[in-house]
Amino acid sequence: QGLRGGDLDGNGPERSLFGDEVWTQRPVIGGDRAGSATPYCFEQTRGAEGRAAQLDVASVRSATGPLFPLGRLRFHLFDLPPQRTVLLLASRSPGFAPGAGGALGSLCLGAPIGRLLGPGQVLSTSTRGTASLDLETFSLPLGGALVPASPGEQWFFQAWYRDVEGGAQSSRFTNGVSARL
Repeated sequence: QGLRGGDLDGNGPERSLFGDEVWTQRPVIGGDRAGSATPYCFEQTRGAEGRAAQLDVASVRSATGPLFPLGRLRFHLFDLPPQRTVLLLASRSPGFAPGAGGALGSLCLGAPIGRLLGPGQVLSTSTRGTASLDLETFSLPLGGALVPASPGEQWFFQAWYRDVEGGAQSSRFTNGVSARL
């Protein structure tokens, strides 16, 4: 479970993302313990590629530093259409809104919902339909503001993306992921 392999972008194994520090990833799927994430609200619609897009979340820690809440979350998306825009969404509560905003699939986040729109946070999928992002847990979007996550807090994440099927554009959602920080 967790991230699929160590090659997130198709350019070979992951290397240090932040200076000379050695970073490792630890899957956080499962459980209610701090630093855990659990997939929920699995997308039932399949995109034009014939697959349901997936979101994984893992903690990222420095070899010399702590895990979250003082670390980073790594979001990895896969089975998306190639070369499409993806927006990550965040909330402190789950929700369920089928066809939200005319999308195919369900929005599984409760209000208020934050959108990751900062520099480098609006993602574009690779030619293989993958994308990834590391995010500081002290600066998570909620509504129209950035807020710090507190230890033990539960956060919910999902991604929205565009798809083209039969020449027509549509909006879709990935599965949701619940993370206890």
